[in-house]
Formats: sequence, structure tokens, C-alpha cells
Amino acid sequence: MEKVISREIQLQDQNCDFSGMVGPGSVLSKFLETAGYAADRMGFGVEDMFASGRMWVVSRISAEWKAPVHKARPYRIDTWIGANERCMSKRHLEIHDAQDGCVARCTILWALLDSNTHRPLDLSGDQRLHEAVCDRPCDLEPERLGFAEGELVGTHRIAYSDIDFNRHANSIRYLEWVLDTYPREYHEQHYIKQLDINYLRESHWGDTVELLVQRSAAGDVFDLRIEGKAVCRARLIWGERK
Repeated sequence: MEKVISREIQLQDQNCDFSGMVGPGSVLSKFLETAGYAADRMGFGVEDMFASGRMWVVSRISAEWKAPVHKARPYRIDTWIGANERCMSKRHLEIHDAQDGCVARCTILWALLDSNTHRPLDLSGDQRLHEAVCDRPCDLEPERLGFAEGELVGTHRIAYSDIDFNRHANSIRYLEWVLDTYPREYHEQHYIKQLDINYLRESHWGDTVELLVQRSAAGDVFDLRIEGKAVCRARLIWGERK
């Protein structure tokens, strides 16, 4: 079995933010697309799982940027499964270019759910997943984020453009709602060095999400809540643009 899957990508104007660099949401989207592409190649992608009454959902993400990602430059994404736990599969991804080597990397924890009940399933009996594990090293580990109290910095009512084929809010949208709470001047002077996202519950069309933040030297931690219950947490660590 091919354990490291590589995919060539080309990023265009529509993937860029106002700075001319590829935005963090677009980079994360390419990571998720490549994870899906690799799972399809290995025989346990979305369609394979739906056929057996199962579905993959993202549980946690950790990503970091070592250099800006540019448009109109050829990139290669490498991806491999680092480990399978009882209820989680851990996938690593790296974006490489010919000039800078690895410019960004990501680790995603995927949970396998029953597509009818949405309850987690045990991965320990799936031999294909265990055979796919690769020993290529990666030390980027998604963290469980805590949150106490914070400042309310925004609200968002979930609508058509937020919903994906699973009929809940797309995983990229949570990051975009968080980024929208910062003023333009902050984005002009800073870029994301690292982000962590924990997906805790599903959110749906018509829900109103409240965004609260705790700011510290260790990063900005956001708690996204619906009717007082956390649905997602995110931590952003920023660097200054040169």
C-alpha cells in the first residue's frame, strides 16, 4: 500500500486575501481537500464510508506556517497517516515548494461516526486503516483547548453559504468567523504563525454563534458558543509582517 500520498496544487487569485498571500482559510481548505483525496486513493474516503453507513468528521486541527504561501507558484502536498487510536485517525500534511522546502504543515484528527446516529465508532477493527499507518515523523500534535471566561467580540447567524454536504457548518467557516473579528489594520500588520481548532459540536443553518476571546502572550483563544454551549474552540498565534 502507498503510505505517503503526494498531490501537486496551484493556488490562484481566488485563494488570496487582501495582502496578496494565500489566506489561512484557503491553505486549510487545501489540506482538507488533500486529506480527502488521499483517503479516496487508499479506499476509505467519503463515498467508501457512506456506503457502509459511516462518515468522517474533523475533530481537531493544528497547523503552522514556516513561510508565506504564494499564488501562482507550484506546490506539492505530502500526506500520510501517523497513527490510529481507538476513535481517532491522525493524518499529517506538509506543503512543499522548490524554493523554500516545507512552508506549512498540518495535523488533523479525524473521528469516524455512524452516519445515522452520529455516534463515534471504534477504529480498532479496521485492518486497512492500521496497514496505512506510516512511520514518517511529525511532531505537530493538535491540542485540547480550554477556556474560562472571555470578551464577546462578535456574533454570526449561520446561513446558506456556511453549510456543507453534511448539512452542518463547514469546518473552514469557523476559522473565517474568528478572523473576521480582527480589524483590517491588525491583519495588515500580522499573519498567523500557528492555529489550533477543536470541533466540539455540530452547528446548523439558522443557529446564532457567539464568539468570545481570551487574549494572552500564548495566543488568542476563542470560544464559539450556541445558546451558551461551546461548539468550537480555536487558538491563533500571530507573527508580525515584515
